[in-house]
Amino acid sequence: MTPEQWLHEATRGLPRAVVMRVQTETLAHLQEAGLGEGDDITALLGPPATTRKALGRLYVSAAELDVLGRDRVDGWLLSLVMLGVLAVGLLFWGAWTGDPHLPTLGGVAAGLGLLALTAAWTHYWRPEQRRQMRANMGLCGMMLFQIVLPALSNLPLGLLESVSLCLWGGLFLTGLIAAQHSAQKLRRTLALKGVRV
Repeated sequence: MTPEQWLHEATRGLPRAVVMRVQTETLAHLQEAGLGEGDDITALLGPPATTRKALGRLYVSAAELDVLGRDRVDGWLLSLVMLGVLAVGLLFWGAWTGDPHLPTLGGVAAGLGLLALTAAWTHYWRPEQRRQMRANMGLCGMMLFQIVLPALSNLPLGLLESVSLCLWGGLFLTGLIAAQHSAQKLRRTLALKGVRV
């Protein structure tokens, strides 16, 4: 496989700035190794799919960067609306049954609080970073609701509720770790584009 073919396969789907950097570094490496444009470089660099996978762990794809760059309604607003509708529904249910369900409203308040903190924290960020973090925290807000709901209720926790609480807690922590990882990928990608982050 020639360097041009290899580079095309290894950088397929990545933003232009990432492609340019990989091409520059790879061609410099090949020149140091004494290989030309017509030489087969697969033995030296390995399969391009392996490199593409490794680059995908470091940088966001061109499609993801395009979606984050569009001016649209942020995903966290959907979570905000869902939690608001849930709060109103719980208030109506409490009024109808005579049970105020205040512990349940505590779960809604925890989710809304996380969304409000995220909105304030990301207010001055670049639009791409703000949209990405708010979408991730919108999902985490919904998970936080599921954690706080049984924790604040007056009912004893059975086996099913305990397992559910542990699963939602694990999903919440996984969501936070994934949000941090995707934020790092976006920062790396924007830095290669010459954007100050």
